[in-house]
Amino acid sequence: MSSSLYIHVPFCLSRCAYCSFYSGEEMAFLEEYPDLIAEEIKLRYPAEGSPLNTLYIGGGTPGLLGDRGLQTIIDAADADWTLLPDCEVTYETNPALPNNFEGAKAAGVTRVSIGVQALSDKILTKLGRKHSSKEGLAAVESALSSGLRVSADILYGYKGVNAKDLSSWATTLADLGVGHISAYSLETGGSNPLHLPPSPAAPDEEEAHWHAIADTLHKFGLNCYEVSNFARKGEESRHNLAYWSGRSYCGVGPGAHGFRLEMGGYGARYANHPQLNLYRGSILSGALPPTSLELLTPKEALLEALFLAIRQHARIKVDDIASRFNINIQTMKSRLEVLINGGDLDRHFIPTLKGMRRADGLALWLFDRIS
Repeated sequence: MSSSLYIHVPFCLSRCAYCSFYSGEEMAFLEEYPDLIAEEIKLRYPAEGSPLNTLYIGGGTPGLLGDRGLQTIIDAADADWTLLPDCEVTYETNPALPNNFEGAKAAGVTRVSIGVQALSDKILTKLGRKHSSKEGLAAVESALSSGLRVSADILYGYKGVNAKDLSSWATTLADLGVGHISAYSLETGGSNPLHLPPSPAAPDEEEAHWHAIADTLHKFGLNCYEVSNFARKGEESRHNLAYWSGRSYCGVGPGAHGFRLEMGGYGARYANHPQLNLYRGSILSGALPPTSLELLTPKEALLEALFLAIRQHARIKVDDIASRFNINIQTMKSRLEVLINGGDLDRHFIPTLKGMRRADGLALWLFDRIS
Protein backbone atom coordinates (compact mmCIF):
# COMPACT_ATOMS: atom_id res chain seq x y z
CA MET A 1 0.00 0.00 0.00
CA SER A 2 1.15 3.55 -0.72
CA SER A 3 1.40 6.36 1.80
CA SER A 4 2.76 8.77 -0.82
CA LEU A 5 0.72 10.08 -3.74
CA TYR A 6 2.09 11.82 -6.84
CA ILE A 7 -0.21 13.83 -9.14
CA HIS A 8 1.00 14.80 -12.63
CA VAL A 9 -0.28 18.01 -14.23
CA PRO A 10 0.68 18.13 -17.95
CA PHE A 11 -0.01 21.82 -18.61
CA CYS A 12 2.51 24.65 -19.02
CA LEU A 13 2.62 28.26 -20.13
CA SER A 14 5.14 27.11 -22.73
CA ARG A 15 7.74 24.38 -23.05
CA CYS A 16 11.18 25.29 -21.74
CA ALA A 17 14.14 24.62 -23.99
CA TYR A 18 15.65 21.93 -21.74
CA CYS A 19 12.47 20.14 -20.62
CA SER A 20 11.77 16.52 -21.52
CA PHE A 21 8.88 15.97 -19.09
CA TYR A 22 5.41 15.20 -20.44
CA SER A 23 3.48 18.47 -20.67
CA GLY A 24 1.99 20.80 -23.26
CA GLU A 25 -1.60 19.55 -23.27
CA GLU A 26 -4.31 21.93 -24.49
CA MET A 27 -5.29 24.52 -21.91
CA ALA A 28 -8.95 24.00 -22.82
CA PHE A 29 -8.91 20.91 -20.56
CA LEU A 30 -7.32 22.68 -17.58
CA GLU A 31 -10.56 23.54 -15.77
CA GLU A 32 -11.89 19.98 -15.99
CA TYR A 33 -8.58 18.37 -15.07
CA PRO A 34 -8.83 18.43 -11.23
CA ASP A 35 -12.14 16.55 -11.42
CA LEU A 36 -10.54 13.86 -13.59
CA ILE A 37 -7.69 13.53 -11.08
CA ALA A 38 -10.16 13.32 -8.20
CA GLU A 39 -11.88 10.40 -9.94
CA GLU A 40 -8.63 8.48 -10.51
CA ILE A 41 -7.66 9.04 -6.87
CA LYS A 42 -10.90 7.32 -5.93
CA LEU A 43 -10.35 4.47 -8.43
CA ARG A 44 -6.79 3.85 -7.18
CA TYR A 45 -7.70 3.64 -3.52
CA PRO A 46 -8.92 -0.01 -3.25
CA ALA A 47 -5.63 -1.43 -4.55
CA GLU A 48 -3.10 1.09 -3.30
CA GLY A 49 -4.63 3.44 -0.78
CA SER A 50 -3.57 4.12 2.79
CA PRO A 51 -3.37 7.30 4.92
CA LEU A 52 -0.99 9.73 3.27
CA ASN A 53 2.31 10.98 4.66
CA THR A 54 3.03 12.97 1.49
CA LEU A 55 1.14 14.37 -1.49
CA TYR A 56 3.11 15.89 -4.36
CA ILE A 57 1.49 17.76 -7.27
CA GLY A 58 4.08 18.06 -10.04
CA GLY A 59 4.25 18.68 -13.74
CA GLY A 60 4.15 20.55 -15.90
CA THR A 61 3.04 23.57 -13.97
CA PRO A 62 0.49 22.72 -11.28
CA GLY A 63 0.34 26.40 -10.31
CA LEU A 64 -1.89 26.83 -13.37
CA LEU A 65 -4.64 24.94 -11.52
CA GLY A 66 -5.11 27.86 -9.14
CA ASP A 67 -6.46 27.61 -5.61
CA ARG A 68 -9.70 25.91 -6.64
CA GLY A 69 -7.96 23.22 -8.66
CA LEU A 70 -5.49 22.49 -5.88
CA GLN A 71 -8.36 22.40 -3.38
CA THR A 72 -10.29 19.87 -5.49
CA ILE A 73 -7.30 17.53 -5.66
CA ILE A 74 -6.34 17.86 -1.99
CA ASP A 75 -9.93 17.36 -0.85
CA ALA A 76 -10.24 14.24 -3.01
CA ALA A 77 -7.03 12.79 -1.56
CA ASP A 78 -8.25 13.51 1.95
CA ALA A 79 -11.71 12.06 1.33
CA ASP A 80 -10.56 8.79 -0.23
CA TRP A 81 -7.09 8.20 1.25
CA THR A 82 -7.01 10.52 4.31
CA LEU A 83 -4.24 13.05 4.83
CA LEU A 84 -2.40 12.39 8.08
CA PRO A 85 -2.22 15.42 10.41
CA ASP A 86 1.40 16.19 9.43
CA CYS A 87 1.03 15.26 5.74
CA GLU A 88 3.50 17.13 3.54
CA VAL A 89 1.53 18.63 0.62
CA THR A 90 3.75 20.09 -2.12
CA TYR A 91 2.97 21.69 -5.45
CA GLU A 92 5.23 23.10 -8.16
CA THR A 93 4.79 26.49 -9.74
CA ASN A 94 6.36 29.01 -12.12
CA PRO A 95 7.30 32.57 -11.06
CA ALA A 96 5.65 33.85 -14.26
CA LEU A 97 2.20 33.05 -12.82
CA PRO A 98 0.16 35.37 -10.57
CA ASN A 99 0.67 32.94 -7.71
CA ASN A 100 -1.61 33.19 -4.69
CA PHE A 101 0.43 31.38 -2.07
CA GLU A 102 -1.87 32.29 0.78
CA GLY A 103 -4.75 30.77 -1.18
CA ALA A 104 -2.71 27.62 -1.81
CA LYS A 105 -1.96 27.37 1.90
CA ALA A 106 -5.66 27.75 2.71
CA ALA A 107 -6.37 24.91 0.26
CA GLY A 108 -4.11 22.59 2.29
CA VAL A 109 -0.68 23.07 0.69
CA THR A 110 2.24 23.03 3.16
CA ARG A 111 5.18 23.32 0.76
CA VAL A 112 5.86 24.88 -2.66
CA SER A 113 8.61 24.19 -5.18
CA ILE A 114 9.38 27.26 -7.31
CA GLY A 115 11.17 26.98 -10.65
CA VAL A 116 13.58 29.89 -10.24
CA GLN A 117 16.29 28.13 -12.37
CA ALA A 118 18.56 31.20 -12.75
CA LEU A 119 18.96 34.78 -11.53
CA SER A 120 20.10 36.16 -14.89
CA ASP A 121 17.53 37.48 -17.35
CA LYS A 122 19.80 36.66 -20.29
CA ILE A 123 20.09 33.02 -19.21
CA LEU A 124 16.39 32.72 -18.37
CA THR A 125 15.56 33.85 -21.92
CA LYS A 126 17.99 31.31 -23.35
CA LEU A 127 16.33 28.59 -21.27
CA GLY A 128 12.94 29.58 -22.63
CA ARG A 129 11.62 30.74 -19.26
CA LYS A 130 8.81 33.31 -19.23
CA HIS A 131 9.82 35.10 -16.03
CA SER A 132 12.58 37.49 -15.06
CA SER A 133 15.04 37.09 -12.22
CA LYS A 134 13.14 39.84 -10.36
CA GLU A 135 9.91 37.87 -10.71
CA GLY A 136 11.66 34.73 -9.50
CA LEU A 137 12.81 36.43 -6.32
CA ALA A 138 9.42 38.08 -5.82
CA ALA A 139 7.70 34.68 -6.02
CA VAL A 140 10.09 33.24 -3.43
CA GLU A 141 9.56 36.18 -1.07
CA SER A 142 5.79 35.98 -1.46
CA ALA A 143 5.77 32.25 -0.75
CA LEU A 144 7.93 32.69 2.34
CA SER A 145 5.65 35.47 3.59
CA SER A 146 2.66 33.15 3.29
CA GLY A 147 4.22 30.70 5.76
CA LEU A 148 4.70 27.88 3.28
CA ARG A 149 7.89 25.83 3.29
CA VAL A 150 9.77 26.86 0.14
CA SER A 151 12.03 24.96 -2.22
CA ALA A 152 13.72 26.64 -5.20
CA ASP A 153 15.22 25.01 -8.29
CA ILE A 154 18.56 26.03 -9.81
CA LEU A 155 20.01 24.74 -13.10
CA TYR A 156 23.76 24.38 -13.62
CA GLY A 157 26.15 22.50 -15.90
CA TYR A 158 25.83 24.58 -19.09
CA LYS A 159 27.94 27.09 -20.99
CA GLY A 160 27.23 30.72 -20.21
CA VAL A 161 27.18 30.36 -16.44
CA ASN A 162 30.13 30.08 -14.09
CA ALA A 163 30.77 28.97 -10.53
CA LYS A 164 30.78 32.57 -9.26
CA ASP A 165 27.29 33.17 -10.72
CA LEU A 166 25.92 30.01 -9.16
CA SER A 167 27.43 30.78 -5.78
CA SER A 168 25.88 34.24 -5.91
CA TRP A 169 22.43 32.86 -6.79
CA ALA A 170 22.65 30.27 -4.02
CA THR A 171 23.64 33.01 -1.56
CA THR A 172 20.71 35.20 -2.59
CA LEU A 173 18.16 32.42 -2.18
CA ALA A 174 19.59 31.20 1.12
CA ASP A 175 19.71 34.79 2.44
CA LEU A 176 16.01 35.15 1.73
CA GLY A 177 15.34 32.17 4.00
CA VAL A 178 14.67 29.41 1.47
CA GLY A 179 14.87 26.12 3.35
CA HIS A 180 15.43 23.76 0.42
CA ILE A 181 17.19 24.03 -2.92
CA SER A 182 17.24 21.47 -5.73
CA ALA A 183 20.19 21.90 -8.09
CA TYR A 184 19.98 20.00 -11.36
CA SER A 185 22.58 19.65 -14.08
CA LEU A 186 21.14 20.75 -17.41
CA GLU A 187 19.84 17.97 -19.61
CA THR A 188 19.43 18.57 -23.33
CA GLY A 189 16.40 16.36 -23.94
CA GLY A 190 14.02 19.26 -24.51
CA SER A 191 11.71 19.41 -27.52
CA ASN A 192 10.94 23.11 -27.91
CA PRO A 193 12.06 24.16 -31.43
CA LEU A 194 11.77 27.86 -30.53
CA HIS A 195 14.53 27.76 -27.93
CA LEU A 196 17.82 25.93 -28.21
CA PRO A 197 19.15 25.24 -24.71
CA PRO A 198 22.70 26.24 -23.80
CA SER A 199 25.36 23.68 -24.58
CA PRO A 200 26.43 21.40 -21.72
CA ALA A 201 29.51 22.49 -19.80
CA ALA A 202 32.67 20.41 -19.90
CA PRO A 203 32.83 17.75 -17.14
CA ASP A 204 35.33 19.68 -15.02
CA GLU A 205 33.22 22.85 -15.31
CA GLU A 206 30.08 20.94 -14.38
CA GLU A 207 31.88 19.57 -11.32
CA ALA A 208 33.02 23.08 -10.34
CA HIS A 209 29.44 24.36 -10.73
CA TRP A 210 28.06 21.73 -8.37
CA HIS A 211 30.74 22.35 -5.74
CA ALA A 212 30.15 26.10 -5.90
CA ILE A 213 26.49 25.54 -5.06
CA ALA A 214 27.18 22.87 -2.43
CA ASP A 215 29.95 24.82 -0.67
CA THR A 216 27.89 28.02 -0.60
CA LEU A 217 24.73 26.39 0.70
CA HIS A 218 26.67 24.51 3.38
CA LYS A 219 27.74 27.87 4.85
CA PHE A 220 24.05 28.74 5.25
CA GLY A 221 23.14 25.43 6.87
CA LEU A 222 21.62 23.86 3.75
CA ASN A 223 23.40 20.52 3.61
CA CYS A 224 23.49 18.05 0.74
CA TYR A 225 21.23 15.17 1.77
CA GLU A 226 20.88 13.78 -1.77
CA VAL A 227 23.22 14.56 -4.62
CA SER A 228 20.83 17.13 -6.18
CA ASN A 229 19.11 18.37 -3.02
CA PHE A 230 20.15 20.66 -0.18
CA ALA A 231 18.14 21.50 2.93
CA ARG A 232 18.21 23.07 6.34
CA LYS A 233 17.57 20.52 9.07
CA GLY A 234 13.91 19.48 8.99
CA GLU A 235 13.32 20.99 5.52
CA GLU A 236 14.11 17.85 3.51
CA SER A 237 11.52 16.72 0.97
CA ARG A 238 9.74 13.84 2.70
CA HIS A 239 8.05 12.89 -0.55
CA ASN A 240 11.33 12.46 -2.41
CA LEU A 241 12.81 10.58 0.54
CA ALA A 242 9.98 8.05 0.08
CA TYR A 243 11.11 7.55 -3.54
CA TRP A 244 14.77 7.22 -2.60
CA SER A 245 14.01 4.78 0.22
CA GLY A 246 12.30 2.37 -2.16
CA ARG A 247 8.87 2.72 -0.57
CA SER A 248 5.62 2.33 -2.50
CA TYR A 249 4.06 5.42 -4.03
CA CYS A 250 1.00 5.91 -6.21
CA GLY A 251 1.05 7.90 -9.46
CA VAL A 252 -2.10 9.64 -10.70
CA GLY A 253 -2.67 11.54 -13.94
CA PRO A 254 -1.53 10.95 -17.54
CA GLY A 255 2.21 10.29 -17.63
CA ALA A 256 2.38 9.66 -13.87
CA HIS A 257 4.63 6.87 -12.58
CA GLY A 258 4.09 4.72 -9.50
CA PHE A 259 5.85 1.92 -7.66
CA ARG A 260 4.34 -0.99 -5.75
CA LEU A 261 6.87 -2.71 -3.50
CA GLU A 262 4.51 -5.57 -2.66
CA MET A 263 4.15 -6.80 -6.26
CA GLY A 264 6.19 -9.59 -7.81
CA GLY A 265 8.63 -10.17 -4.97
CA TYR A 266 10.90 -7.24 -5.84
CA GLY A 267 8.38 -4.55 -6.70
CA ALA A 268 6.76 -3.26 -9.85
CA ARG A 269 6.83 0.08 -11.64
CA TYR A 270 3.82 1.33 -13.54
CA ALA A 271 3.15 4.37 -15.71
CA ASN A 272 -0.06 5.90 -17.00
CA HIS A 273 0.02 6.45 -20.76
CA PRO A 274 1.05 10.09 -21.43
CA GLN A 275 -1.90 11.19 -23.52
CA LEU A 276 -4.70 13.27 -22.05
CA ASN A 277 -7.39 12.24 -24.54
CA LEU A 278 -6.93 8.54 -23.73
CA TYR A 279 -6.76 9.31 -20.03
CA ARG A 280 -9.90 11.44 -20.10
CA GLY A 281 -11.87 8.81 -21.99
CA SER A 282 -10.97 6.10 -19.51
CA ILE A 283 -11.73 8.18 -16.41
CA LEU A 284 -15.08 9.41 -17.76
CA SER A 285 -16.06 5.81 -18.43
CA GLY A 286 -15.22 4.89 -14.82
CA ALA A 287 -12.06 2.92 -15.63
CA LEU A 288 -8.41 3.33 -14.74
CA PRO A 289 -6.32 4.77 -17.59
CA PRO A 290 -4.10 2.67 -19.88
CA THR A 291 -1.03 1.72 -17.87
CA SER A 292 2.25 -0.08 -18.53
CA LEU A 293 3.61 -2.42 -15.84
CA GLU A 294 7.17 -3.62 -15.26
CA LEU A 295 7.97 -6.27 -12.67
CA LEU A 296 11.51 -5.80 -11.38
CA THR A 297 13.92 -8.71 -11.46
CA PRO A 298 16.12 -9.31 -8.39
CA LYS A 299 19.12 -7.85 -10.23
CA GLU A 300 17.22 -4.75 -11.36
CA ALA A 301 15.94 -4.16 -7.85
CA LEU A 302 19.42 -4.62 -6.35
CA LEU A 303 21.05 -2.17 -8.76
CA GLU A 304 18.33 0.39 -8.08
CA ALA A 305 18.71 -0.05 -4.31
CA LEU A 306 22.48 0.51 -4.55
CA PHE A 307 22.12 3.51 -6.83
CA LEU A 308 19.56 5.21 -4.59
CA ALA A 309 21.53 4.45 -1.42
CA ILE A 310 24.79 5.96 -2.69
CA ARG A 311 23.05 9.14 -3.89
CA GLN A 312 22.02 9.98 -0.32
CA HIS A 313 24.00 11.26 2.65
CA ALA A 314 22.58 8.58 4.94
CA ARG A 315 23.89 5.31 6.33
CA ILE A 316 23.59 2.50 3.78
CA LYS A 317 21.43 -0.24 5.28
CA VAL A 318 23.93 -2.98 4.62
CA ASP A 319 22.17 -5.69 6.63
CA ASP A 320 18.81 -4.97 5.01
CA ILE A 321 20.23 -5.08 1.48
CA ALA A 322 22.19 -8.27 2.16
CA SER A 323 19.14 -9.98 3.65
CA ARG A 324 16.70 -8.91 0.94
CA PHE A 325 18.95 -9.96 -1.95
CA ASN A 326 20.59 -12.99 -0.32
CA ILE A 327 24.08 -11.51 -0.38
CA ASN A 328 26.82 -12.71 1.95
CA ILE A 329 27.16 -9.92 4.49
CA GLN A 330 30.93 -10.26 4.81
CA THR A 331 31.36 -10.14 1.04
CA MET A 332 29.33 -6.96 0.87
CA LYS A 333 31.19 -5.30 3.73
CA SER A 334 34.55 -6.18 2.19
CA ARG A 335 33.50 -4.49 -1.08
CA LEU A 336 32.26 -1.45 0.82
CA GLU A 337 35.62 -1.29 2.58
CA VAL A 338 37.19 -0.55 -0.82
CA LEU A 339 34.85 2.44 -1.18
CA ILE A 340 35.70 3.58 2.33
CA ASN A 341 39.41 3.45 1.55
CA GLY A 342 38.78 5.40 -1.65
CA GLY A 343 36.97 8.18 0.20
CA ASP A 344 33.55 7.42 -1.28
CA LEU A 345 32.04 6.28 2.05
CA ASP A 346 32.88 7.09 5.64
CA ARG A 347 33.43 4.45 8.32
CA HIS A 348 29.70 4.39 9.10
CA PHE A 349 28.84 3.47 5.48
CA ILE A 350 27.56 6.99 4.79
CA PRO A 351 28.37 8.24 1.26
CA THR A 352 30.64 11.27 1.17
CA LEU A 353 30.06 14.15 -1.24
CA LYS A 354 32.67 12.56 -3.50
CA GLY A 355 30.85 9.25 -3.43
CA MET A 356 27.43 10.80 -3.98
CA ARG A 357 28.70 12.54 -7.12
CA ARG A 358 29.94 9.17 -8.40
CA ALA A 359 26.85 7.19 -7.40
CA ASP A 360 26.05 5.81 -10.86
CA GLY A 361 29.49 4.34 -11.43
CA LEU A 362 29.93 3.16 -7.84
CA ALA A 363 26.57 1.38 -7.87
CA LEU A 364 27.58 -0.52 -11.03
CA TRP A 365 31.01 -1.34 -9.59
CA LEU A 366 29.48 -2.67 -6.38
CA PHE A 367 26.71 -4.54 -8.20
CA ASP A 368 29.25 -6.42 -10.35
CA ARG A 369 31.10 -7.59 -7.25
CA ILE A 370 28.24 -8.71 -5.01
CA SER A 371 25.52 -9.97 -7.38
